[in-house]
Amino acid sequence: PGAPAKPRGSSWQLATTSAADAAKAPAYVGNGYVGTRVPASGAGYVETPIAAETHVAGVYADVPDPITGGVQHQGSVNLPGWTQLDVVVSGKRLDAAGGSGYRQVLDLRRGTVTTTSTVASAGRRTHLQYDVLLDRGHARTGLVSVAVRPRWSGRLQVRDVLGAGADLTP
Repeated sequence: PGAPAKPRGSSWQLATTSAADAAKAPAYVGNGYVGTRVPASGAGYVETPIAAETHVAGVYADVPDPITGGVQHQGSVNLPGWTQLDVVVSGKRLDAAGGSGYRQVLDLRRGTVTTTSTVASAGRRTHLQYDVLLDRGHARTGLVSVAVRPRWSGRLQVRDVLGAGADLTP
């Protein structure tokens, strides 16, 4: 289960079928202006085991130094998450990292992270596919998408959360 998945096609792809391994070493996409870690669930913000941080070039923090009374230069700032798209069924958020058939692929050639899984909740099976990318040609352009294929009929909700983890950001 923890072994790397065999490549499907391109040698430019790094893949795992273990959500635990994906959580311990999150995939990272960047374009020289924005960089972000993608959690095992495929989108959103997590604090552990490794925070899904986003950094933007030229954005730095200065905080008061309680010892000298001056300012401490902190370097780049961990910004709130921008990739969270929740799929909610009957009030429960579906988590791709907890599903069957889990696979996360970092495509080095295209600069994308794709996470797929089939999640079961209350006897309902739902296939999820998350794609995250940062456009290299347009530095301030990023995309997160979720394809949802329920194997049941009924209602579900897709919720966008801009600023996920903001309460954890200094």
